[in-house]
Amino acid sequence: MEEYTSILYEKRDNGIVVLTLNREKAMNSFNSVLVNETIDACNRFNSDPQAKVLVCTGKGKGFSAGGDIGELASIDSVAKAKETFDLASRVVKSIYDIKKPVIMMLNGPVAGAAGAAVLSGDIIIASHEARFAMNFVNIAFCPDSGVSFFLTRKLGHQKAAEILYLGKILNANEALELGLYNKVVPREDLEKETFDIAEALARGPSKTIEMVKFLLRQSPVNDLDTQAQLESMCQIIAWASEDFKEGASAFLEKRPPRFKGK
Repeated sequence: MEEYTSILYEKRDNGIVVLTLNREKAMNSFNSVLVNETIDACNRFNSDPQAKVLVCTGKGKGFSAGGDIGELASIDSVAKAKETFDLASRVVKSIYDIKKPVIMMLNGPVAGAAGAAVLSGDIIIASHEARFAMNFVNIAFCPDSGVSFFLTRKLGHQKAAEILYLGKILNANEALELGLYNKVVPREDLEKETFDIAEALARGPSKTIEMVKFLLRQSPVNDLDTQAQLESMCQIIAWASEDFKEGASAFLEKRPPRFKGK
């Protein structure tokens, strides 16, 4: 465990890192300490060659309530308000910019800016208790930290407008039906379901998976020809890798591959 005060950072031997938001009494809400520690942890994970998969979760009954309302209400200047909101955006970007797979393990409700943090990951596994509350408007707040960016791209304008204008709170099955969550499971099965996926990714060809993530992120802003050229470039890099040679040999020899991330 790394030494933090508002998060837990656990690096496991198999290349999986678990980042847990750890302000349980405040429903893991975002204050300046938690945000700065999360940014530091994301940078540490991203630069660690032995780290392969990041699993993010929250301590206790919920993932996160989003911004700390007490801290937000105490802001006494426009400059301080902008600094606070920009910092929240930075933590979302620090997750979004991670090159390796990020799995969000939602043990309970997620609200506000934490929704953007969740949507900035790659795979979202949720318990039945994991409500998705983008209810900014209920306290006369605008969506922030990238919520409007992610929701519009995932759901389109009309559905994003319905959720954000009305401050709707989605239950886990509603979020699943909209494609926001990948899978919804009973609370007692959440860790097993999540870590089965994390372990499969950790055993995979990690450099190839990073390139797949890069391609997925570039696809929405590219035309077909540009995206096909990027795919060709990545495929050449993959073709020249030791992992491809191992994968091809394993396929021909009818055995499981033993990838090394090289």
